[in-house]
Amino acid sequence: MLEVRPIVCTPDGVVLGGNMRLRACKEAGLREVPVHVVSWLDSQQEEFIIKDNVGYGEWDWDILANEWDANQLEDWGLDVWTPEEETEVREKDTEDQKWKLGDHTLQVKEHALPENTTQIAVVIQAWENFTGKKAELVNKA
Repeated sequence: MLEVRPIVCTPDGVVLGGNMRLRACKEAGLREVPVHVVSWLDSQQEEFIIKDNVGYGEWDWDILANEWDANQLEDWGLDVWTPEEETEVREKDTEDQKWKLGDHTLQVKEHALPENTTQIAVVIQAWENFTGKKAELVNKA
């Protein structure tokens, strides 16, 4: 497998792709592994890091949301959600809301809307992403 997906690093030895493969190789006691050394611009390195981890990487969503361009991440294949998508629909109701989140209920009082709509949408979206289920607006409380 390592011949097909070698460790990718900079001339300085900074690993851009294959961190977990490298760790596994070290733990297995391998002394030599295929390495592809690249001399890319910072922007090319960033693009590679995202693309290399799209399928299996773990993400720090706060860093991605605050330090990266969402459109660029989406172009590179990362499924990016923006609060505006959900907020537009949910902002319309400013009365109390009751959301069904699986076995749990999220009750949102009128005074929390609309100034906290983005945070509420983020909580609902995070739950949906984590469980793979859709939240349901049961009724206005």
